[in-house]
This record gives sequence, C-alpha cells and structure tokens, in this order.
Amino acid sequence: MLESIAHDVRYVARSLVRHPGVFVLAAGILALGLGINTAVLAVAYGVLWRPLPYVAADRLITIAEVYEEDGLEHRVGFDEIDEWNQRLRTARVAGYDARERVVRGVGPTRVLEVATVSEDFFEVLGAPAAEGVRSRFPGADARAVVSTPLARAMEDDTGRSALGQAVTVGNRRYDVAAVMGDDFAFPSADVDVWLVVPEGSGGYRLVGRMPEGTTIAHAGDDADRVAREISGEAWSAAVRSVEETLLGSARPVVRVSIAAAMLVLVVSCANTVTLLIGRSVVRSREFAVRIALGAGRARLVRAALVEGLALALGGLSWASRRPGPVCGCSRPRPPASRHASTASPSTSRSS
Repeated sequence: MLESIAHDVRYVARSLVRHPGVFVLAAGILALGLGINTAVLAVAYGVLWRPLPYVAADRLITIAEVYEEDGLEHRVGFDEIDEWNQRLRTARVAGYDARERVVRGVGPTRVLEVATVSEDFFEVLGAPAAEGVRSRFPGADARAVVSTPLARAMEDDTGRSALGQAVTVGNRRYDVAAVMGDDFAFPSADVDVWLVVPEGSGGYRLVGRMPEGTTIAHAGDDADRVAREISGEAWSAAVRSVEETLLGSARPVVRVSIAAAMLVLVVSCANTVTLLIGRSVVRSREFAVRIALGAGRARLVRAALVEGLALALGGLSWASRRPGPVCGCSRPRPPASRHASTASPSTSRSS
C-alpha cells in the first residue's frame, strides 16, 4: 500500500514538472484566498475575540455627560472628577483626554498622541506598569508614563533606562515615572505618553470600574442621577462598556471583511476546482491508457487526490511566505510624527 502511494506521489511530481503552469496557477489562486483570509482573521482576532489586557475588563465602563437638547456627548471638567467619585455609587472613575502634542527629549522632536490622565487612571483600569511606579501616582508633581516602544527609543538614544529621564510636552517638563506594558493601548493604540497630573483644565472623558455584580444598566441609572445633580435637569449620562467604546465602531467593518474574505476563499476554491476539472478533461486519453494497462478507478482517484493535496500544500506554503507577522499585533516604534487620532470627537463644557 505504501509503495503504491509512493508511486502515485512520484507520478504526480513528474506530471507537475511537465506542466508547471497549471501548478503555479492553481497554487497562486489558493495562496490568494488563503492569504487574504489569514490577514483578515488575524485582524478579527484582535478586534472581536482577543480579551482586553485589563483586570476584570468586563467591569470597565466609560461615562459621558449628554445634553438632552442637542443629544451630544460632553466631557467634564477636571475638578468635577472628584465630585463624580463622591456622588457615584456604582463605579469609581478617572479622567483622561488624548490629543496630538509636540514631545521633545526623545531624540528628534516628535508629534505624538499624548493622554492627560488623573492620578488613579491606571489603578481604575487595573493595568499596572511594566516598570517603575505600579499603578497609583499620588503627590503634587505631574509625571509622565511612556509606552514600551517609546521607552526603547529613549534607551537607544541615550543608552540608559527611560525611567528617570525627562520628556518635554509643550513647554512643560515631566519626569518619566513608569513604562507601560507592550499590550496597553488606552484610550487608543496611538498613545505613547500619559501625563499623570494632580490638576488640570479643559474637558475630560471618564473611565470607571464597577464593583462585582453591578450591571451597566444599573450604572447608567446612577450616572444619570449624578449628571443631573452636578449639571442640571437637562443633562443625562451615556454609559458604555470599555470594549464597546474602543471597538464598537470597528466590529461591523471587521464582520463585513470576514464575509468578503470567505467569499474570496470560496471563489478561489471554485476556480481551482474548475482548473483541475479542465485538466482532467485534457488528460482523458491518459486515463484511458492507464485503465487499459490495468490501473483501477481507485488508483486514478487516489492519484487525483494526491495531486490536489500537492496543490493545496503549494498554495498554503506560498501564502505563508511573508516576512514578519501577518498583522501588526504588536505596537511598532513611534514614528517621527503622526497626523491621525482615533479618539472620538466630543464637546466639552469646560473648555
């Protein structure tokens, strides 16, 4: 049996060598379908199925005040964050605001996405730093926390650890107190610097952690009450899970992309089958001669299966011949400048 299969493999190999065009075309069609599906599913894993890198991420929520006359979401003033914590019974909240700013002290001057956050921001998220201060930043001095890629860039530029170095954001200098892990990406993967400040100005979004057993609906009712108490009867609150805030708008696009990629794979397989059927028609005389010489139908079917397996392996190996990962699942080193922000727009009552 094994000798017969080995003979079929040698026969298929000789056949493909005599007609390389068919092999290359079929393998290329399969490689296209497999490559597109691999890339799309790798992205889909990060968006749809990969868990967020925070402790008990299902208890994290975002809160925005809503002015009922225009229906727009508004930020809160920095001094109102403590008031929200005092009045809110169903969550503990912290504030954050992300925008592009000029950063110096990390080699050449860069335009980076910088988030200004309140002191207990990382503690609320349940995301301790990889190096330096672990989570809470008490005290009167503002400090900087940097991403792992930016810390590596600082180390390459100076030859020493990023901890204890200083970065200048705008016209103010901040000492680097911590380095976040490579998988931390809040409020977006574009942020490379978090400024932990004891006081601030302008508008801030709220992120909160609910106690165990609290539902988002319950937190929403409680946040509505607090918004009316602080801002007036014309105000309410919009409460969402952090997962929905970060990924909600991307999920429909990814699902459509998965469907399109599956369709491409089906079409690729159908084209390959059509190509093999055409090849079988052309080889009908060859099959007739082999049957006349004593080859059974099972032997011919097995040879066809071996040929199909060879084409499938060829397409798979071709699709996998790529330098590096299929998708950018790890964060790249920050470039010299950025021109896009993923933060959703909102208005502010305090700015």
